[in-house]
Amino acid sequence: TDNCPNATITNDAPASFPIGDTTVTWTVTDAAGNEATCIQTVTVTDNIKPVITECPATVSVSVDADACEVLASNVTLGTPTFTDNCPNTTITNDAPASFPIGDTTVTWTVTDAAGNEATCIQTVTVTDNIKPVITECPATVSVPVDADTCEVLASNVTLGTLTFTDNCPNATITNDAPASFPIGNTTVTWTVTDAAGNTATCTQTVTVIDLHSPKFVEALPVDGTFECDEIPEPAILSAIDNCGTVNVNFSEIRIDGDCTNSYIIQRTWTAKDDGGLTATHTQLITVQDTKAPELVSNLQTSLTANCESIPEVPQLEFSDNCSTDINVDFIETSTYSTSNSNYEIVRTWTVSDTCENEAIFKQTIAVTLNNLVSQVSDRVCIDDGVVNLDDYLPNNQLNGSWVVLEGSTQLNDNIFDTDNIALGNYKFSYTTSFNGCLHTIELSIDVHDECVVYPCGQEDVEISKVITPNGDSRNEFFEVTGIESCNFVIEIQIFNRWGAKIYENSNYKNDWNGFAHNSSVGKADKVPNGTYYYIINLKNSGLKPFAKAFYVGTK
Repeated sequence: TDNCPNATITNDAPASFPIGDTTVTWTVTDAAGNEATCIQTVTVTDNIKPVITECPATVSVSVDADACEVLASNVTLGTPTFTDNCPNTTITNDAPASFPIGDTTVTWTVTDAAGNEATCIQTVTVTDNIKPVITECPATVSVPVDADTCEVLASNVTLGTLTFTDNCPNATITNDAPASFPIGNTTVTWTVTDAAGNTATCTQTVTVIDLHSPKFVEALPVDGTFECDEIPEPAILSAIDNCGTVNVNFSEIRIDGDCTNSYIIQRTWTAKDDGGLTATHTQLITVQDTKAPELVSNLQTSLTANCESIPEVPQLEFSDNCSTDINVDFIETSTYSTSNSNYEIVRTWTVSDTCENEAIFKQTIAVTLNNLVSQVSDRVCIDDGVVNLDDYLPNNQLNGSWVVLEGSTQLNDNIFDTDNIALGNYKFSYTTSFNGCLHTIELSIDVHDECVVYPCGQEDVEISKVITPNGDSRNEFFEVTGIESCNFVIEIQIFNRWGAKIYENSNYKNDWNGFAHNSSVGKADKVPNGTYYYIINLKNSGLKPFAKAFYVGTK
C-alpha cells in the first residue's frame, strides 16, 4: 500500500532460474521516488534421473597365478555411458577389492547434483584355468602273488598317496586301481581334480611277483652209464604251475671224451611259467664203448693143406656196435723151413675200434711140405757160348743152387759154358723154396751144332701179361704171338704162386683160358684170380726159354 497513487513495482528476477534457491527482490516505487522492497525465494528442483545408455560389458578374467582370486586392480571394468539434464553427475560402483572364482555382480550408480540416481549391473567372471601340480606320485609297489591265486586283492596292496599343490582349495584325489591285480605290471593312474575341474595325472606301477616256480609232474630221469649202442631216449616231462600255463623246453649237449664213442650227454629240461619262473632238471648220461668189433664173416680157425694148395687169405668183414671206422691189422707167420717136412701158417687179424677196444681172430693152417718137380728142356747151339741157367727159373727164385745130374761139364755157379764141350744132352737140377713148397727144376739142354739163324728174334716174341676169361672176347686166352711166320712149336708150362704146375702143352695153340684139372684148383674148373708163372720154350727157334709172371682176372 502507498499513500499516493502511481506507485510502480519492479523485481530483479533473472531470465531463467537455476536449480536451487534464487532470491528475487521486489521494489515498489511511488511517484515521489519512495521505495519499498521485499525478498521472494524461487526454488528450482531437479527430479529427472540420469539415463544410462550402456553398462560395461561382462568381463572374464583368469585367476591370479598364485591365488584363488583376482585383485580388482588386475581387472579392467570399463565405465558406463549415460545422459542427464544437468551437469555434475558422479559415477560410482561397488566392485570389491578382489574377485573370487565365479561370477561377481558389480553395480554401477550414476548420481546427478540433485541426487537423482540411475544404476546398471556388470558381471565379472573369474575362471580358474591353473591345473594342480603333482609334486610326488606314489612309488612303485611290488607285492607277491597270493599263494592260492594268480592275483592280489587291492585291499592287500598299500598304494600310498600323492602330494600336490594348487592355487585353490577343495581339490579331490582319485585313482583307477582295479579290484585285484594280476601277475606282472599294472599301471594305476592317479587324478587330482580342483573345484574348477582342472586335472593333473600321474601313474604308479604295481608289480605282482609270482614266487612259486613250476613243478615237474613225472619222475625225473637219473644219471647213468650206458654202452654207446644202448643210450636211452630222452624222457618226456611235463610241469604244472599255480598260475597259467607251463612250457617245458628240452636241450641236449655232448661233452667229448677220450675217444669218439666215449663222451657225456648232458640233458636239460627247463619248465617256465607265464611269470618267467623256471624249474630245471639235468641228467648226465655217461656213454662208454667197451665192446670190441665182432667178426661177421665165417672163418675156419683150423685147416690142413698141402703147400701147393694153401688157401688164399680170406677177406673178412667185421662190425662194431658203435664205430664205422674199424682198424684191421693182419699178419701171417710161418714155421716153414727147408729142413722140415711139415710146417704151420698162423694168420692173425687184430681188429680195433676208435676207442681201442681190441679183438684177435686167428686161422691156423697145418701145411704138408711137398717137393714139386718140373721138367724143362731146351736146345742150344754149341757156338752160343755161355748159358745162364737162372733164365729157366720161374719168377727168378734164386734161393737154391744148380747141380749137374748128367753130362761131363762144370758149372760156374749158374753159368753153363757150351764152348769146348761134347755135343749131346746135359741135365741139371735146381731146388728152391717158393711160397711154402720145395720146387725142383730138372733142366735138360741138348747141345747141338745146328747154328741156324732164324727170321724171328727174341724181341719179336709177344706174350700175354694179363688174361680175363670172362667171355667178352678181350684178353680171353693166354697168347704167344709175333712168331706166326717162323713155324716154331710152342712148349708151355704154367705154375701157380706155390710152384704147382697147373697146365702144360708141348704144342700150344694159344687156347688156354684158365681151365685146369680139379686137383690143381680144388672143386672149380677155372683157376682163381691171381698171379701165375709161365715157362715157354720155342722149339727150333734157337731162342732161350721165356719165364715170367702174368695175371689172371675177371675184368
